[in-house]
Amino acid sequence: MREAVEGGIFRRDLYFRLEVFTINLPPLRERWDDIPLLVKYYIILFNKEMGKAVNKISREALDYLIKYEWTGNVRELKNVIQRAMLLSKRNIITPEYLPERILAQNPVKKTLNLEIGLPLKEVEKRYIERTLWWLQGNKLKAAKSLGISRRALYNKIEDYASKTIW
Repeated sequence: MREAVEGGIFRRDLYFRLEVFTINLPPLRERWDDIPLLVKYYIILFNKEMGKAVNKISREALDYLIKYEWTGNVRELKNVIQRAMLLSKRNIITPEYLPERILAQNPVKKTLNLEIGLPLKEVEKRYIERTLWWLQGNKLKAAKSLGISRRALYNKIEDYASKTIW
């Protein structure tokens, strides 16, 4: 909206009346860890609306959704889940029900956005957490990916001892 004001498309005085509290919400492609939660929400929503009994999504289908670059953001994800549920003849969403554009996209490496000034221990903790999540909890693969021994990974997990990340 700020660009619209500067471009003369939106009234400056109205903008400042509306700008009481600004929320910066990054695009979905930068919040890939929100995708499983949104998918779960939409499955519940569409089950009610369509009288379906879909109760899960396969890990492979979820991986496709996580790796996709969501230019249409949450609305695009909502439409994809609705489509998959309409096509699904079972109680699970699998890749066969996803649009071709999602299946055809080359997998991309996901990044971890961190705030400047975080303590190094917190950065390491979050990085290990995301790596484990991305590798579905496989600690051997995570250790190899992180370039450390499996024992070192276990030691770090023990050091952080947070129920929320493991």
